Amino acid sequence: MKCKYFAAVLISAFAVVSFSGCSFPRSFDETESGTAAGEGTAAAKEKTQENMQEEENEKVKIGVSFDSMEQERREIERTVLEDTVQKLGALVEIQSAEGDVETQKEQIREFTDESVNVIIVAAVDSSALETEIRNARNQGILVVSYERLVQGEQTDLFVAADSRMAGEQIADEIKNQLPEGGSILLVCGPENDRSSQNTADTLEEELEGNSWEIAYRGCAASWSGEDEKHAVEEAFQNAGKQADAIVCATDRMAGMAAEILENEQRTGEMAVIGQNADSDACRRIQEGTQAMTIYIPAEELAEKAAEYAVQMAEGGNFSETITEEYELVGEEEEFMVPCYRAETLAVTEENVSKLGRNTF
Repeated sequence: MKCKYFAAVLISAFAVVSFSGCSFPRSFDETESGTAAGEGTAAAKEKTQENMQEEENEKVKIGVSFDSMEQERREIERTVLEDTVQKLGALVEIQSAEGDVETQKEQIREFTDESVNVIIVAAVDSSALETEIRNARNQGILVVSYERLVQGEQTDLFVAADSRMAGEQIADEIKNQLPEGGSILLVCGPENDRSSQNTADTLEEELEGNSWEIAYRGCAASWSGEDEKHAVEEAFQNAGKQADAIVCATDRMAGMAAEILENEQRTGEMAVIGQNADSDACRRIQEGTQAMTIYIPAEELAEKAAEYAVQMAEGGNFSETITEEYELVGEEEEFMVPCYRAETLAVTEENVSKLGRNTF
């Protein structure tokens, strides 16, 4: 089902107040060096520990469930999330579902049982978490959809790269690579991944009515490597011989496409485009076996997710500081989901050498 997508203009910016903090305390170190000089000192230490425990209990607690750590940028996001939350005086626990939906459901249930203030979730399957998200929100826990908007239940914030901007940038590169027109293979992420589908829809809209034809559009069943490989192979089997370009939802898919072309001794005959700006993709761009990738600003997304999560938990009102976006969530109800969208960057041979090490 197509979503209703409307954006309002960014109105103002907010200032974040910095504090200090640490991770969720599982236990506290009680092995300090030295001995008590007497009962007074021991009592003072006990009182200090009690005060420290009370302070820790009062801190904002944030639980993060990543879909997996396979993408190179996930390590960057993990580090930035931890550092940002620490600076803001909150506690954070970060887990990875390793691509398994049931594991992610269990992680969300654990965070709910722990009564965290905010859960940030990068969904393995955005349509499979409705019950867990509803239960968490019913207990007063705020939920941030990260990268993929959770479907079936409203969340309190959506933080993602601008998927429509990515589609426009890819369309521009297609026109650059194929100025006279051509046939294109389009390999998307899962059908229920709104961001991936938005990118593909925008690409088609930008090319519609001109000399460029989408000869094939298919979707990976999931974000697993096996399903991505199957989706790329299916695209080649259906229309690979006649295509002039292939647009992939990830750079891993783009690498698979480049490998197929190499095995068929057709390297250079088809423009290969991916997304994520993985280090391997940037290397292929420098070698000339991939035309383009889309840089997703991982540091910015992770930092904003952390900042907004703490601000939300502390009762802050950010409704006038970010885009307000109307998304169709579920079959009958329309919810307004506040959304922070980061700008993407088209990476080609002209600028790939300028990307810093932290890009990957």
